[in-house]
Amino acid sequence: MKRLSLFMLLFWGLNLSAQYTPMDIPLVKNGMNMRNAWAGGLNLPQFSAVDLNNDGIKDLVAFDRDGRVGTAYINNGTPGLVDYDYAAAYTNRLPKDVQNFMLFRDYNCDGIEDIFGMYSVYGQGVGVAVWKGSYDANDTIVYTLVKEQIRYDVGGGSPFDYKMFIYNTDLPAIDDVDGDGDMDMLAFTLDICFASNVFWYKNMSVENGHGCDSIEFYLETECWGLFAESGDSSKVDFGPSTDSCYNNPWFNQRLDVRPNSASSLQSYSNGRNPRHVGANVTTVDYNGDAVSDMALGSVTFKNVNMIDGIDINDTVLINNQDYHYPVYDEPVDIYTFPATFFLDVNNDGLTDMLAAPSEMGIGESVMDSVAWFYQNIGSNANMTFDFQQKDFLVGEMLDVGHYAFPVLIDHNADGLMDMVIGGYGRCQEGGTYDYGMTLLENTGTLTSPSFEYVTNDYAGTDALQMNNLYPTVGDLDGDGDVDMICGMQDGTLTLFENTAGVGNPVVWAAPSLLFSNIDVGDRSTPQLVDLDRDLDLDLVVGRHGGMIHYYENTGTVSTPMFSSTPTSSMLGGYSIQNFSRTPMPFVHDNNGSYELFIGHQVGTIIQLGNIDGNILGTYDTLSTNFNDFYQGWNTHISMADLNNDNKLDYIFGTGRGGVVILEEKDTLTTNIEIETKQKVVHLYPNPADEALSISFLTPNTGTLHLTVYNALGQVLLQQTTTSNGQHHELDIARLAAGILFLDIRTDDYQEVVRFVKK
Repeated sequence: MKRLSLFMLLFWGLNLSAQYTPMDIPLVKNGMNMRNAWAGGLNLPQFSAVDLNNDGIKDLVAFDRDGRVGTAYINNGTPGLVDYDYAAAYTNRLPKDVQNFMLFRDYNCDGIEDIFGMYSVYGQGVGVAVWKGSYDANDTIVYTLVKEQIRYDVGGGSPFDYKMFIYNTDLPAIDDVDGDGDMDMLAFTLDICFASNVFWYKNMSVENGHGCDSIEFYLETECWGLFAESGDSSKVDFGPSTDSCYNNPWFNQRLDVRPNSASSLQSYSNGRNPRHVGANVTTVDYNGDAVSDMALGSVTFKNVNMIDGIDINDTVLINNQDYHYPVYDEPVDIYTFPATFFLDVNNDGLTDMLAAPSEMGIGESVMDSVAWFYQNIGSNANMTFDFQQKDFLVGEMLDVGHYAFPVLIDHNADGLMDMVIGGYGRCQEGGTYDYGMTLLENTGTLTSPSFEYVTNDYAGTDALQMNNLYPTVGDLDGDGDVDMICGMQDGTLTLFENTAGVGNPVVWAAPSLLFSNIDVGDRSTPQLVDLDRDLDLDLVVGRHGGMIHYYENTGTVSTPMFSSTPTSSMLGGYSIQNFSRTPMPFVHDNNGSYELFIGHQVGTIIQLGNIDGNILGTYDTLSTNFNDFYQGWNTHISMADLNNDNKLDYIFGTGRGGVVILEEKDTLTTNIEIETKQKVVHLYPNPADEALSISFLTPNTGTLHLTVYNALGQVLLQQTTTSNGQHHELDIARLAAGILFLDIRTDDYQEVVRFVKK
């Protein structure tokens, strides 16, 4: 029996480097350990299946439209179970400039999910971009921008192409609509003649002889399915035949004869305004008839309409709808603007359904109802969805609603730092709010913190009935205990004086509104800090408009005094008003020198220096993207040594209502280098069943030796052939299922690649 030593194929290099990794801190809520506690929360998630680590198992990415960030979850693949773990390392591999939508689809048929997303190009505005997926030498996903703006042709002899337009509100369907192997796109778009109809952008890659690896869109029809939005309900109106788009006289007319302004268009639908107001579209063949069905979610409604039809001479005619889908179970009832996603959630091989809200804006994401999971208990040819839960993934993580502003305080005087979290509030059905702040009590040790969820009405703050509670703590009156000030949505400050005395659990006096008559106008974000180092606490307060105000404490250690007029209305001479809003300041003492860190709406962390002795001067900009700590829009930052290892830990409150905690580690990293030039780009499909396709970077000449081993090093298959091309197909139909290794050898190189046999 022949055996292979994989270590002979590699040589190793070692180096010591600082890395920032998620801190492993337990969080218990209602007696249950929260599995993905520090994943950062979810407001408006969009779910996609993607193999992040090339192990043949579909993992999960949740792109949050509100937070403008994707978060990655590794699927452990346990059959029949929902089994995902938050994976920050893979999250960092995702593009950070995507807005509105991020959907993973394999457009080039290489077995790796690529990304379609909204992307802004300077001078060209926002359009649909494409990122190509690949794997690095460590089998970790890598994304490369290959198309900044998708364009399409209209035919009819037109010499022009057009930028693909998707409404900011909408989610398009990206799917192989016509079954030819390449990715098409369906979406509502900006066209006054077809405002209520779905455009079909057909990918002509296969028809043009390029296989499925190109992006060549053509406007096939302005009325896919021949139906129209009704406008005053979530129902649609059906076209009568394949040669008629419902009640639309412009159907099958040339583009150049359409009106170019709304005033020249006569109403064609019972006097209603034809303007499209927003819809999410997702395609799935839920009934197994080989015709694309469509799940529709409308901006002003809470339900999903599943429409389906028939194929007549390659034209889809929609003729059936379930506008409270699934009517046979618990219908989707999401506040607001539901979107649907179809993927195998629980590793049983069946396509399940997830539904989530997608309406941007405050008050559009109901707490604990942001991800509805429906398990498919039928088959993939006859999908039957059984409702499971309203808090898929988010029920396993800390999420305090919209925005999270954490601060550390020893509230019970046990010597351990607890966590109080403010935020905009927890939206309830109908757009009302619960306002109270959240308390996490530290039940661990000085070197091993562990938190327990205690209350979401800390210090009775729900009674304030005020959004955007933003806490900061410090001994403001010099009595040895810690007081608290909260910023507010209205721009004022509220004082909570601690009357407990030294060494006692906090006792909050009744809140004192409009502290020192300070009012920054909108969304005050305060920090108590002795900025001038005169032994009393001053205030730095961000305001929504983009500046940070500085209020010097002109009183004494025991009797604070602040003017309502700021000492400086633009601290450090720095403003973010030209590119962002709502600066959230955090002054940190770095070995005797102050540094100012600013979280803000756009999400990157700004670092300023040259503060000491220069309080009212202009600060130095040290970084506009500190450590690349992007956690999505509206990120709050603070720092502390949570485990007493003499290293800073970084605590981020996210706009999605969660918390992310990173620790610095001096990590011994291993650099794996292939002894010879890598020639294999990818094996696909992976997992494979009948055949395994091998794609090379450069053509191979001479003899090609292929050997398949199992994990024990046993030889399962050998093949020797002469290959002068860049592609080769290996028959693996007779191999047993499992994780296998393919040894590829020629006269001048050798490489081993892992794959999964189904």
